[in-house]
Amino acid sequence: MYTITNYLFNTFECRSQTWNLFLSWVAPLITKKETKMRELISANERLCVTMRYLVTGDAQVTIAASYRVSPAVVGRLIYKTCL
Repeated sequence: MYTITNYLFNTFECRSQTWNLFLSWVAPLITKKETKMRELISANERLCVTMRYLVTGDAQVTIAASYRVSPAVVGRLIYKTCL
């Protein structure tokens, strides 16, 4: 069975405790508000997308397919998270 712990270790070579610590540092900076027009993308997903782009160097189209979002959204997530 493939769990989030396995995903974090296999993709980022990171333990879940380390990931949660890092997420607690950056979550207040990258969390957005949910509106009636769109569904919220969680801070955890934002960080996963950005870290995968930075760590692997995958194309944004490939990352978009993996996370089931559009490539334009991936580009905006990476840009706004890295600011």
